[in-house]
Amino acid sequence: MTTKQYLSQVERLNKTIENKIMEANQIRSMVCNISSPMESDRVQTSHNYDKLGDRIAKLVDIETELAELIDSLIKKRQHIINQIDKMDKKEHYLILTYKYVQFMEFKEIFLKMCISERSMYSIYGQALKCFEHMYGEEYLKL
Repeated sequence: MTTKQYLSQVERLNKTIENKIMEANQIRSMVCNISSPMESDRVQTSHNYDKLGDRIAKLVDIETELAELIDSLIKKRQHIINQIDKMDKKEHYLILTYKYVQFMEFKEIFLKMCISERSMYSIYGQALKCFEHMYGEEYLKL
């Protein structure tokens, strides 16, 4: 795993959680629109008429998975923030925080830091090397 991939885990987990929330909301909407069959309407066949129960079970599974993902995000995010917080140079700290904690685009970063785009990329490269030097043993072999 590269340094960029390691630091990008927070954003990826965040996106995965957003997708699971959308999936849960879609299933919740389906649950609200399913009517259960009347007892007198049942015909003995091999079909599964418990659509409501199936959807609710699926929703419970997704919400359990979502809770686990959120726990994982919180731990990973805090771990990476703690690592970035220990960066010696302020510019390294800022650029890694903006990029990997606040999910800012590079254009936003160099404008916010009031530096040229070229300088920003130079500092970014230095920050990645410094971060890798400090913490690379933890993730480079993955």
